[in-house]
Amino acid sequence: MGTRVKDIYDAVYYFTGKKIEKPSVPANLNVDTSFLKTDALNDYDKTLSYYEQVENKLKTSNMGYTTYSYLKEALNEAKSRLDEAKKALEDGRYYTTLSLNFQARITIRHVDWYLSVETDADLENLLKNVNDEIKSTENAISNLTIRGISMLQAVAASEERIEQAKSLLKEAWSDYYDANYWDAVSNAAFAYERIQTAKFWASLGERYAKGDVIERESLKETARDYLDNSRLIITYITSMFGEVNLQELINLMNEGEGYYQDGKYSAAIFSAMEARIQAEIILDTLGIDNETILMDKLQRMKENAKVAIAQAQKEGIYPVLSFSYYEFAQSYENQGGLDNIQNAMMFYQYAKETSTVFLETASPPKIIEEPTTTIPTQTTTPQATTSPTQPEATKSYISLIPFAFLVGIVLGFIVGRKS
Repeated sequence: MGTRVKDIYDAVYYFTGKKIEKPSVPANLNVDTSFLKTDALNDYDKTLSYYEQVENKLKTSNMGYTTYSYLKEALNEAKSRLDEAKKALEDGRYYTTLSLNFQARITIRHVDWYLSVETDADLENLLKNVNDEIKSTENAISNLTIRGISMLQAVAASEERIEQAKSLLKEAWSDYYDANYWDAVSNAAFAYERIQTAKFWASLGERYAKGDVIERESLKETARDYLDNSRLIITYITSMFGEVNLQELINLMNEGEGYYQDGKYSAAIFSAMEARIQAEIILDTLGIDNETILMDKLQRMKENAKVAIAQAQKEGIYPVLSFSYYEFAQSYENQGGLDNIQNAMMFYQYAKETSTVFLETASPPKIIEEPTTTIPTQTTTPQATTSPTQPEATKSYISLIPFAFLVGIVLGFIVGRKS
């Protein structure tokens, strides 16, 4: 068996003989989302009230038994999400509360609108109204004056959500023309609720506006860097698994390129960042189904996220988006299970990236020179013509082949970023 490495720090050492200094987390760092407490409480109350209204609307409707059963089941699912939201609210997980409210509201609105749509004209008018909502929101947010990095992070999240709402509405129109009214209403409801979250993040950005004015055009170079570096990762991983199996990542990258061409640089950055992080999670968990090993990796990602948040705070930034993603990651982590661990990894990485993505003063990791240290060499052991399957323990680390590629990208990214 060849030499294995644990993470990017080991990989850099293996290939260069140099160590990257690992930053530490301040002892007094506290990551919480208490700044969202009032928002989460009000949002929960409004969503619960909306659920009760639609539940009563369904009870008094003239729907046939089969359709009624489908809609009732959908509302039951929404109520389950609301019950989870209440628990999250009681536990002080306010961003998780908002997210669960959002999930519930999509379903509730789907049922509400489906009950209201009786003709083709009704559905067409509904889609037009959602389109108007998207356009007015986009116009308002595009005219915001961005002051400081905290506001920039929130507005970037808002602009990405606007683009997502547009894509969802496009799907709704496609469903409408295919006479698939159930999915048309579903996608329209999703688009409408997504645009409400865009408004929320923009308002949060205004709440934490502080500092110099930042022009959107100044993000163009950063967006290009993120897209190019993410494309390298995606190209590599698709060469391993094929484009068909990773279409979601490819779509994210293509969306990012489209946003860039349209001058939506913050949305392009976020799409590229999300695609790259998802690809890295795939590489980092490849062939591993041992929860203990995955939790060890997750804890390193969690620590790195804390370091990044601390770095942002040191620069005078209040990283509202990063706090939110960090808490959401904790919610997944606490649930356990392979899928939840991977989701937690993804959101810890989001928390890390969004903390420092716009920091001009962010400097690359310090390289520790060790000229007298011998670089470890790869050793081989004789193998029988037929050998049994390797035990589970041999899956604990990622092989050097993917890391050789990633080290090149990481070092290139460090050199390519402006100080």
